[in-house]
Amino acid sequence: MKKVLMNLKYKIHIYLQHYNEILLQDAVCRKLKSQLMQRANYHKQKAITLKLDI
Repeated sequence: MKKVLMNLKYKIHIYLQHYNEILLQDAVCRKLKSQLMQRANYHKQKAITLKLDI
């Protein structure tokens, strides 16, 4: 059960990372681009951590 939950969290973080990267492509403001990049990097790191724990 724990493995299923960890896999679900991993997939959610991967989805959010890709979502923020797509938004980043259309962003015009430098401040918004910075925030989206930070969010994408956060979700990427969380996904990597979760993948190692699975």
